[in-house]
Amino acid sequence: MAKKKPVAVPASSNDDTVVYKVMAALIAACLEVLVTQRVCKVYATIEKMDVMKHALGIAGIVLAVLSAAALVVAIILRKHPKAVFPSVFVFVNLALCCAAAFVLYHFWTGPAILLYFVYFSLAVLVAVYYLYQPEFFLLTIDCMTAAFGFYCLSQTYHSSRSLSILVGICMAAVFLIIGGLAFSASKKHGYLKLKNTKIRVLRHETPLILYITSLVWLLCLIAGAVFGSFFCYLCVFAAIAWAFVFAIYYTIKLK
Repeated sequence: MAKKKPVAVPASSNDDTVVYKVMAALIAACLEVLVTQRVCKVYATIEKMDVMKHALGIAGIVLAVLSAAALVVAIILRKHPKAVFPSVFVFVNLALCCAAAFVLYHFWTGPAILLYFVYFSLAVLVAVYYLYQPEFFLLTIDCMTAAFGFYCLSQTYHSSRSLSILVGICMAAVFLIIGGLAFSASKKHGYLKLKNTKIRVLRHETPLILYITSLVWLLCLIAGAVFGSFFCYLCVFAAIAWAFVFAIYYTIKLK
């Protein structure tokens, strides 16, 4: 009687590293919010406004240099799996803080709430990337772009037409790029190829949800240009609701 071969048990993934990465992203977002709040509190006082503006300009330049250095390190360490996340994470957060410094320098404390949104959006994207299917990661980028962009449009339509056009162009570019990535991956069994690297974009090779999502926000963007700021403000809540519904769907689909 032939002996049965033992069933090979697949090696379990190291879930601890995912938890640490998500925690690091959340802690970084909280620290960035606290620092921004402190800066805005000082920046809002008349006697320290000029000093803080000058300090923000210097901080922006320093952070730009540090971001460039972090990018170089990330490129050098790209072939070391354990070093990819820390190097990229440091680069992205430094670049974000650099952008925040220059935004506050030019626009005073007004955009602070938008910066808070961006900080936590980055943390959410890290969590979604490591915990959910790749389709939901792209869909989350779509919905976050819609929520952030439509809020900006709701505030700028009456104050700055040129800024509104710029925001609209950036939003449309993101929606079209995501749709294009989904289409390209669907032709290559769910993967995108960058030289010798394959990136999983679709798990089940079904880009239909991404097509629909990008199309919906493009149509809402056109409608916003017709109906104005109030319609854009409503689209913010629609984007959040859309993301929430699909978060439930993809949570159920997790294996």
